[in-house]
Amino acid sequence: MGRSDDVKASGQGQRTSSGVVPAQADGGIGIAPGVVLDGKYLVGRIIGAGAVGIVFEAKNVELDETVAIKCLRPEMLVDAAMVARFAREAKAAAAIKSEYVATVHDVGTTEDGAPYIVMEYLDGKDLGAAVLEGGVLPARTAVEYALQCCEALAVAHAKGIVHRDIKPENLLLTERAGGMRIVKVLDFGISKTALTGSIFQNELPIVKTVNLMGTPLYMSPEQVRVSDSVDVRSDIWSLGMVIYEILTGRTAFNGQSITEICAQIIESPPDPIELHRNDLPSGLVEVIAKCLQKDVARRYQNVAELALALMPFGPKRTRLNVERAIAVLQAAGQVGAHLTFDSTVPPATTDPPMPPIPPASSLPSGLLGMPQSVPVPSSHPPPAKRPMGFWIGVAAVSALALLGIGLLLGRGSASKATPTPVAMPSVAPPAMTTAAAAAATTSSPAPSVAPEPSVTAAATAAKPTARPTAPVAWPPPHTTTPAAPAARPSAKPKGAATGEEPDLGY
Repeated sequence: MGRSDDVKASGQGQRTSSGVVPAQADGGIGIAPGVVLDGKYLVGRIIGAGAVGIVFEAKNVELDETVAIKCLRPEMLVDAAMVARFAREAKAAAAIKSEYVATVHDVGTTEDGAPYIVMEYLDGKDLGAAVLEGGVLPARTAVEYALQCCEALAVAHAKGIVHRDIKPENLLLTERAGGMRIVKVLDFGISKTALTGSIFQNELPIVKTVNLMGTPLYMSPEQVRVSDSVDVRSDIWSLGMVIYEILTGRTAFNGQSITEICAQIIESPPDPIELHRNDLPSGLVEVIAKCLQKDVARRYQNVAELALALMPFGPKRTRLNVERAIAVLQAAGQVGAHLTFDSTVPPATTDPPMPPIPPASSLPSGLLGMPQSVPVPSSHPPPAKRPMGFWIGVAAVSALALLGIGLLLGRGSASKATPTPVAMPSVAPPAMTTAAAAAATTSSPAPSVAPEPSVTAAATAAKPTARPTAPVAWPPPHTTTPAAPAARPSAKPKGAATGEEPDLGY
């Protein structure tokens, strides 16, 4: 993790590039536990210390409100540039009205002329310490904190303030009412803004770019070059570095010295984030990569664009952060009206477009007429092909089912007595008697005489078949015993004209 040389809210001192600075107040600044400043701030214990300043817990005796008082170390008071930087921090922070920026309540000087800032009291730890203690953050949580920073930076950028020192140690993780964790952006001391007038009886010069100001690990390439063209896109680079670190627990550039780190920032690409973590959405990795483009023209051009790109990877409640960032920058005239919450997410968060499909006439022959080389979008996978064995099995099952139905119907017909003819049972005439046959033999001879059509039709209808053509209800609708069948007449009397005994089929 990167180390800070600025004041943080921790009860046991602050990590710096040279180690831990003792959390104790040096004499000569007029601020110590028990002192009442300006007649209303009762100074209490030290809650943070760094190489530049010290932070005390205090109480506003008039409002009975706990506050934090930040002051410079005695050795820093002799540096006019440091005092001007301290005053600049107070004025810049007071101008930024955001839930995600530590509020400045008041400023003043001690009897010895030492300046101090009265700030909102915050109980928490910075993001760097949170990752060291609890490990890397889930993607959604990291994106939520980043979007809160985007809103805070949008308010600052709208007022012409570039932070220039965004890093995990300047992002304090605290809780709002209800227990929800939020990030507070601290330390606008080296912000680039055109300040005029005076605070604490010290003139406030514009930040000079001939000095290396910022923390090297998080400085943009143009900031490392000490360019006078540092703008809001430098903060976008630094925020991308922070997102990279809280997701992986590592910095994007590593070196044994400041010179080596600065050379890598200017010349070398960052370590691929996939080397340290491979469970992140590809779109989120692309957003971080776009933040870390060395060419400022290839980065997001404002934090509103960055917020829109990050939004799909954060919780739904972060929608409000995105809307505020856009609205604030639009009100300041830094973002056009074309950029809205419903704008298309920049290409970095979307899958690459599919190649156009050629017309059907130009497609080569293939399965279902589709060319084998045309990719199918992953969101609409093609239906799986059925193997030939599947259809053979379906046909076999269907055939067995039909055979079973036929056997059931056949058994039902065989188990019954000779069924009653289905078609027109009342049409059949009475059976031919022996007397009628004898009468037929004594009649005058004639050539072959065919039986009456009605007799032939009746005999044909009366003859039962092996399987009735009409569907038979099964089981039968009633259980009464069927009537005994009548004697079967001959289908066609034989020898009626020659006197032969007809064949009755016995």
